[in-house]
Order: sequence, then structure tokens, then C-alpha cells
Amino acid sequence: MRRTTLSSLSLVALALGACGPGQVDVSTEVELVNPETGQSAPQALTNLPVQLVPFDRDEFFDELAARVGTPEPQLPESLRIVRDSIARATEVFLQLEIELAPLAAEVEALNREMAEYETTAPMYQVIFRERTAAGRVADAARARRDSAFAVVDGLQQQSNAEMERFRADLTAWENEAFAGYQEALIARMDEAGNDIVTDTTDADGRASFIVPTGEWWVYARFPYTLQHEFYWNVPVEVRRDAPTAILLNAQNAEIRDLF
Repeated sequence: MRRTTLSSLSLVALALGACGPGQVDVSTEVELVNPETGQSAPQALTNLPVQLVPFDRDEFFDELAARVGTPEPQLPESLRIVRDSIARATEVFLQLEIELAPLAAEVEALNREMAEYETTAPMYQVIFRERTAAGRVADAARARRDSAFAVVDGLQQQSNAEMERFRADLTAWENEAFAGYQEALIARMDEAGNDIVTDTTDADGRASFIVPTGEWWVYARFPYTLQHEFYWNVPVEVRRDAPTAILLNAQNAEIRDLF
């Protein structure tokens, strides 16, 4: 695990027992699709950065955004449709890529086996026939894969210019809205009396924190498709008497777009 240290102010508070430490145990579980089987099952999220924030992160960013005279640019519906089409076409392409891999490997294995015999040997002819049949299957799968890639490429070419304009507008807005972000963040942590604390989930999808008692927010994000992510900003009350347990899952996540 990687963990930042508490601020000197937090350490003093803990040492004096003014607030007293409390424990927050975070676990994760979301339904994910296994690309090899196509089946979905609950899975813990390993190596996921998780933050314990001593203030409402969403409220903080809303305050920064409110300083801008124009609203945040939103993805046009026409571009959203194309983006979602690209994501679906990419998923088809990736699945066909997975299906092609063992077929291509079988052809290569038969090629190596065939090279061990003279072309006039009976065994060579047996392997040659197997290799020819396997090659036809692999070539058909490769053609399907290439066709799917052509669909993805065509959709991307169709939307590249418009998407780049949108990203430029969004970047310009963010540069204006979040100018002075670092200074504002430090001021907000000073106001809260605690720093943001960071941990990374272990092999079981768990992270743990020891922090002063009071109100905190658990923040994390996880891209679960090519166009969407789970976003968590979950309030928790930290107490001295017992550890606070929080499960990050689809039910307490906000689904956000990825551009």
C-alpha cells in the first residue's frame, strides 16, 4: 500500500487527544465482465487509489466552477452518440481480438510442428492438412477482427475534428475555473484542520485509515467501461468507539462520462 502522512496539524491533534483518532475501513466490490468468458461477477478493485478528504470534494469544485461566468461545456448529443458507438464498436473489436489469439497460436504451433518433417513424409501431409484447415478458421476470424477495426477507425475519423474542438473548449474552461486550485485546496484543508489522506487498495480490494474523529468523505474513481467511470464521494462519520466501515460499490457511486 502507498499512504501519505497526516499533516503536522493532524498529528498535534492526535497527540493531544483533542479529537482522538478513529479508524475507517474501506472495501470495494463491483460487477465486472470477464473479457474471456463474457460473464459478469462481483470483483474487488485492487490497487485502487482511495482518498479520505476532510471536506466535501464536490462542493469544493462547485465553488471553484461558480467563479467562472460561463457554464461548463457539455458534450453535444450528436457527439455523445458517436462516442458511444465508438465504445461499442471497440468492445466488439477487442472481443474478436481475444477470439483470434488462440486460433493464430494454433496455426503457429502447427507450422513449427510441420517444419520438423520433410515435405515428402506422411506425417508432414497429415499436419499440413490440419494446418490448412486451422488457417482457414484463423483467416476468417482475422477478417472479422479487421472489419471491426475498420468500423472503429471510420467512426473515429468521422468525429475527430468535432471531438478535438470540444476538448479544447473544455480545457479552456477548466483552465479558467481551476486557476489557483492548489492554493484553494491548501486553504480548504487548513480550514478543515486536516489534510487529505491517501491509501491504495490491497489484493482484497481494501484500504484502511487512522484519522481524527469527525466528518470525512471517501473519494475514489474507477473506469469500468470505455466511456464511463464509477465516481465515489461518500460521507462518513469517524468515531473513536468503533471502526467505520464503508463499501464502495455501484449503488453508492455516481456514473460519470469519460471523454
